[in-house]
Amino acid sequence: MIKKLIYFSINYLIYYIIFLFSRTFIIFILYEDYFGFISSHFNIKKATIYEDANTKSIYMSLVHRIGLNKFPELLIGNFNTCSLNISISGTRILFPIDYIYYFDDKEIESILAHELGHYCNKDHIFTILILIFSDALLILSMLYWFLIVPSFFIKIFYWIYRINAEYRADDFSCKYVGDKYLVRVLTSMGERKRSARLIRKKLESNFKSSL
Repeated sequence: MIKKLIYFSINYLIYYIIFLFSRTFIIFILYEDYFGFISSHFNIKKATIYEDANTKSIYMSLVHRIGLNKFPELLIGNFNTCSLNISISGTRILFPIDYIYYFDDKEIESILAHELGHYCNKDHIFTILILIFSDALLILSMLYWFLIVPSFFIKIFYWIYRINAEYRADDFSCKYVGDKYLVRVLTSMGERKRSARLIRKKLESNFKSSL
């Protein structure tokens, strides 16, 4: 009887440890955007910020053409990718200094227009809300493990939203700058699915206008 009890206790302990590790792994996968969101703020503090009059001029010209009275601050620095960043101090577009040497003025304008598309579509606001909600579920799932299930479906919804948000921002950029410049940028970045989508839309538009 005692041996069976010890055997049962050991097995239960092993299963419980496996459960804890698996749950921690699932939580990490579900909330990778949360950790990435926090780390981006540390990247701003560590980044070297540069001044480039030409890029700033392109940005301000684009902002006036769109008609924005309120717009994100443009930070040019040693960032890995161009992104829209939101914090307590305000909303910023993080623009890699490398892009100035890789792309011409119209391509840079198309990249900036893409990020402004996210800003105008309020994608950054939605990101904040989903991260706050996911953070609350993360804490509660420590007490109620079954909350991982709705977290999983929320994550799937968020993935779908992010894909559509990129498409909407691409369309925004094409509207104000033109599709051929963004297609060149996306192709050079390896985003062939998004560039193919823009080419297909252009061909469909030309076909409809020819009828």
